[in-house]
Amino acid sequence: MNQSHYSRFGNPMHEEMEEARRRSGTMARREVQRMRVELLEARKQTVKEKEMLLRQIADLENLLRAKEREYSLRLKNADKDLIKDILPVLDSLDAGMRSPEHASILKPFQDMILNILKSHGLQKVETQGSKFDPFRHEVVGIVDSGDDGVVQEKVQDGYLVNDEVIRTAKVIVSKR
Repeated sequence: MNQSHYSRFGNPMHEEMEEARRRSGTMARREVQRMRVELLEARKQTVKEKEMLLRQIADLENLLRAKEREYSLRLKNADKDLIKDILPVLDSLDAGMRSPEHASILKPFQDMILNILKSHGLQKVETQGSKFDPFRHEVVGIVDSGDDGVVQEKVQDGYLVNDEVIRTAKVIVSKR
């Protein structure tokens, strides 16, 4: 067979090869397209999972901050609760110190307790000669002498812990 015979009818081998290339190209394009779609879906899924992970990390950080605040508040309140429980002891020492024969014995104990409590944030509420403050003072008596609204006498000490009132001072105030 000569070559001219194939050129009129076409080369069957050549046609099969061309057909195989077309099919292979079409299959490759479909495969590439399918892989692109899969890659796009994988990227979308990765973005979703990253966002979810970031939200979980933020939630965990918020939880840790809340627990730290709760811990420090409990620690701060533990001091307050203990100090509140010790206040009757201070009141008893104050009452005992009114007697001259006991004052010299009780004064060192009172000072020692007050110094320990001061290291934990205890402060006495200012009373004598200060302006009446309803948040720090409780009126238990009124007198007609002195400037209006000024504390004239302290009946019982009031205390603050870390600038928060744990017990108001019982006072006598002047009123005109």
